[in-house]
Amino acid sequence: MTQKAQEQEVSCPPNIKNNELSRNSYSLHSSLTFHLHTLWLFTVSEHFTIVCPWTAFGIFSALSGSPLTTNPTPDLFTIIARLPRTIFWMWLNILAFTVSNQRLPNSVAEDSVNKAWRPLPSGRLTLTQARRLLMVVIPTLLLSTRFLGGMEVTMMSLLFTWMYNDLEGADDSYITRNLINSMGLTAWSIGTTLVACGHGGYTLDPAGYHWFALEFGIIFTTLHIQDLRDQAGDRIRGRQTAPLVWGDGIARWSIAIPILVWSFVCPTIWSLGV
Repeated sequence: MTQKAQEQEVSCPPNIKNNELSRNSYSLHSSLTFHLHTLWLFTVSEHFTIVCPWTAFGIFSALSGSPLTTNPTPDLFTIIARLPRTIFWMWLNILAFTVSNQRLPNSVAEDSVNKAWRPLPSGRLTLTQARRLLMVVIPTLLLSTRFLGGMEVTMMSLLFTWMYNDLEGADDSYITRNLINSMGLTAWSIGTTLVACGHGGYTLDPAGYHWFALEFGIIFTTLHIQDLRDQAGDRIRGRQTAPLVWGDGIARWSIAIPILVWSFVCPTIWSLGV
């Protein structure tokens, strides 16, 4: 390098380098924002239907203490302090499920009708990118539950996710669809309760499992209420849901009657005198 060239390099205005750093920083921020928003789009439909209710379920179950958990004197502030980790546990589990579900070609076709703003039908991600994302999400989920608690429940949830999505257990029959869904949702109830109780501290009381068995029965007999609004997408996908098999009217009665029955059964089992 000649002396003249060296002088030119040394005399390069500092504002040029600052502009390059600003552009790189802006690019990094834009990329991070894009990917975080993509994760948000995967799960946003489930925030008020799954994440919030199941988190609340876990917190209130932990606060109830015995006979649901082994904690005889639950402390309000200690359990409320576990709210962020309980939300995070539930959100990571629902992220794994939604990415697994929405990456399938049939799901993309269905979402193009029902939820075209989701990452794959909107073109934010390809099927290959979604598959690679899932390969990152699952290890992250398992590693997180190692510290948060509920790892065994998460492993069960991943098994049900595989049966529901990859083995198409949700498509063959509304019975298998309700069965797998009920097992997965009940597993999440147990998981949020364990996390809210405190990992390594308290766990479920044997009587608590009776409560979760009741929850499984309630979900199994009423879950097809969600299929009433998704009939257009389910018809395209060829799913054998209750509204499509029985008709809308019969499907609605098949939900109303179990709700009425469970309204008497649950208070009777718990001896509430209602």
